[in-house]
Amino acid sequence: RELERRLADRETLLRVLPVGVGIANDQECREIRVNPALAQMLGVSEDYNVSLYSAEDSSPYPLLREGGERIPHQDLTLYRAANGGEPVRDEYDVLRADGSIRRLLGYAAPLMDGDKMLGTVDIGQPFGATFVTTMKSRFGVDVAIHQISDGAVKTLASTAAASQPPKDLMQRVMGGETVIHTGELNGRAIATTFGPIRSFSGD
Repeated sequence: RELERRLADRETLLRVLPVGVGIANDQECREIRVNPALAQMLGVSEDYNVSLYSAEDSSPYPLLREGGERIPHQDLTLYRAANGGEPVRDEYDVLRADGSIRRLLGYAAPLMDGDKMLGTVDIGQPFGATFVTTMKSRFGVDVAIHQISDGAVKTLASTAAASQPPKDLMQRVMGGETVIHTGELNGRAIATTFGPIRSFSGD
């Protein structure tokens, strides 16, 4: 009875979590269960097996690297965590069935019982407007994501109505430097920390 209660509690937690969660019970990740949040991110039903084990070319939600290259099954965070035995972080784009693209941050880790691996779990967070809004609600500060594209600074998402940072500052940050910049916003003195967002492979 205690086990049944704990399983029911786990299922309830998975359903209400605002972040996406995927769980694989085997090392090859042939079957991956998802909670409602991850199903919504991918644009699939909650009972859909999201494994790419035998469906890389026919998946309704191809996972892409920057530039549009498909991510093969063996490069997925869940698979790498399951076969490497260590937590794995990565980021990728999801091409949904409706043609929209979502950038996700993923973190996968093996579930261990002593030396025995029970499975792997992947936690995903949308990368964009939802991400910066979540960060502001958690930490009480404004957050923005910028990039340099085609020689110009572009804002991907922001919780503050502010001008874009100078290009020379962005170039320093893109080079790996963390910069604290002081200035003024709406008549108030502010300090802004600019730092690089790295892919979880370190790029």
